[in-house]
Amino acid sequence: MEAQHNLGIMFIDGLSTNVNPELGFDWIAKAAEQGLAVSQYTMGMALTADSPLQLDITRGIEYLEAAALQNHAKALTMLGEHFSFREIDYSKSFDYFEKGAALGEPHAMYICMEL
Repeated sequence: MEAQHNLGIMFIDGLSTNVNPELGFDWIAKAAEQGLAVSQYTMGMALTADSPLQLDITRGIEYLEAAALQNHAKALTMLGEHFSFREIDYSKSFDYFEKGAALGEPHAMYICMEL
C-alpha cells in the first residue's frame, strides 16, 4: 500500500517521471481503498480542494473520516475545519479539533487553545 501511495506521489510531482496527476491519484486511490490512512487523507484533501480531481465534497469527507478513524491527526483537523466552515456543526467540529490536538497536530492545538 505504501508503495502505491509513493508511486502516486511520484506521478503527481513528476519525480523521476513525467507529471501525470490522473495516474498519480489512481495509485493513491488504490492505497486508500486498501485502508492506508495517509492515502485516505490525500484523497480526501484532493476531492475537497483545488486539485486535478473533480470536486466531490461528499466522497472527500468519506475519505477523511476513514483516515480519522485511524487517528490520522491532519484528517481529524481537516474534518474540524469542514464542520466549522462548510457543514456547520460546531460540536462535531470541536470534537475533531480536540482529537487532532490530542495527537499533537499544531493547527488543532491552536484552535483548541483559542476556544
